[in-house]
Amino acid sequence: MTLTASATPLVVAHRGASADAPENTLAAFKLAWEQGADAIEADFRLSRDGQLVCIHDASTSEISTQIRNVHETDWAILREIDVGSWKDKRFAEERMPTLTEVLETVPSDKLAVIELKEDPNLVAPFLTELAESKFPINQLLVISFEPAIIKDIERQQPDIQTSLLISFRVTHNSVTPNIRSVMLLAKQVNADAVSLSAKGPLTPHNIQLLKDEGLDVHVWTVDQPPLAQYLATAGVDSITTNVPGVIAAALGTQP
Repeated sequence: MTLTASATPLVVAHRGASADAPENTLAAFKLAWEQGADAIEADFRLSRDGQLVCIHDASTSEISTQIRNVHETDWAILREIDVGSWKDKRFAEERMPTLTEVLETVPSDKLAVIELKEDPNLVAPFLTELAESKFPINQLLVISFEPAIIKDIERQQPDIQTSLLISFRVTHNSVTPNIRSVMLLAKQVNADAVSLSAKGPLTPHNIQLLKDEGLDVHVWTVDQPPLAQYLATAGVDSITTNVPGVIAAALGTQP
């Protein structure tokens, strides 16, 4: 399976099934598979001692009462933090997983979308741990908002599929950046795809412009079935969502 293997957009579970389980935990990723997701999306940062840690924010303040800045804290300490109770007390045993632990949840016919946060120093430990995990490259997409990260991945290991994350600023009379600027930036860093905020100008015409340049088009974060169905008709390759079961049902892709 690849992110462009189906005529119907693949459903990517945003930080796992994060509407129902604590984000970026093994519980959320395992639940995503149960809900029919085609892929999981997971975020990674570096601890002070260089361990890749699965967490979205720079600190634990949004997911735990034990507040630590990730890059200032050693992995042994981060590993002991309860990152599940904030969602529900039944998740009290959840801890931040490693890259290897996240990849171990991925079935052989499913995909992993790995977001490397803004630190370019993530690339070297990521490639090292990825190699050690022996995770199949054809089941992987690496995404980042940081162009330098995408460019470095493409330079060091061009067989890994990459996608440049793009957010949009919307005002009453304009949306920036425009699609041609997105296209240019993606080509400059040799990205294979773009991952666009659902707030962008996602018309069928604009999506086709990107595809005509050889770029796959992924969209985040979509929790409303009508929007997901519109995007499917518009031709996107995947839809990232907090409610993978709901969106899979709306697209008719649940097993």
